Amino acid sequence: MLPLVCGITRILVFLSLANLVFACGSKTGFLIPPEPTADRDSGPGEGRDAGFDTFPCRWSYQGDVLLLSSDRSLSLPRGAVLPVGPTAMVAVELAGQTTLVGVNVASTPSVRWTQSEIPEGGAVYAVDNSFRRVRGCELERWTLDGERAEPSSIEGCSRTFLSFSPQLGRRVAVWDGSALAVIDAGTGARIERVALVGAPDAFPLVAADGPALVTGDPFRVRYSGADVVISDELGSLPGGAPDRLRDGVIVAWSFRDSLRLARVERSGVVQDYDLSPVPGRRRLSPVTTNETEALFVTEGGQVVFVPLSGTPLGVLEPLAEDVSAAHILLVDGGSAGGVVYIANRRSELRFRTMVCNR
Repeated sequence: MLPLVCGITRILVFLSLANLVFACGSKTGFLIPPEPTADRDSGPGEGRDAGFDTFPCRWSYQGDVLLLSSDRSLSLPRGAVLPVGPTAMVAVELAGQTTLVGVNVASTPSVRWTQSEIPEGGAVYAVDNSFRRVRGCELERWTLDGERAEPSSIEGCSRTFLSFSPQLGRRVAVWDGSALAVIDAGTGARIERVALVGAPDAFPLVAADGPALVTGDPFRVRYSGADVVISDELGSLPGGAPDRLRDGVIVAWSFRDSLRLARVERSGVVQDYDLSPVPGRRRLSPVTTNETEALFVTEGGQVVFVPLSGTPLGVLEPLAEDVSAAHILLVDGGSAGGVVYIANRRSELRFRTMVCNR
């Protein structure tokens, strides 16, 4: 009798631990196989992780609003987050120059350092425990403490880059109007170059199944060797981010009075998300992804989080009454971070910590 009781106890303990793993939203090892296609069946070891599909984040704000900068005509907020601390570097444009702010991301966030009147630059990334900013054909570098270090040259750079992708690990896609290149966000070394045709204002993305270019006429995602048409009706030019667990990219756009969001792979549009509960008709921020959601800020200043599993989305209370631009900043592949935004008639740059509740 005693062995039977011990065996049952072990089973119950195992199930309790399994439930805990699922509830935390971490990888479980239990894979939900993809839908088979006409030319192939799903193989062993393929599919999405059940834990992430079942338990997405329920996001909330944490602590007080932190004022980072106060001036007139602020624009283009952006930045990146390092897991050390965690610490964010925020960039904002003002009259042809950039202000950089280091932020301690916590329940009570604080300014770590500030540098102003820096020449304008492009996208900001976090890699190797330091921050990078694209400027011309260089990757500028700042340490956690705001010290400027020796920059790296971007390999093969001969033209001005028009747009930059969100990072996926060390990889970043850059678009110069005629070709798409994938570079190492830490060193500037070129990993891959792909000749793709697209409009000058196309949007590059890097994903597990290769780099892609989001372009219009018709609205499509272009891979090397594959073209996925999403819609013949293009409203505002789209943006996107990588799916951080699976192949494919998350693409967002607006058409007429509605916001759209879809997950796209080389094989086609895999999932079209229902955004009908979202207030507002356009985005004020790029799309940001963690392991389980796509997040963005609407024209009403609300943070929207859309579970990639297809479960109901969530909307947070407005950040302010007159948000003019915003960017949700998260650790690459994680959920630590917050939202930086411009409010009060474009005169205040603010930061608010966000928390993933699972």
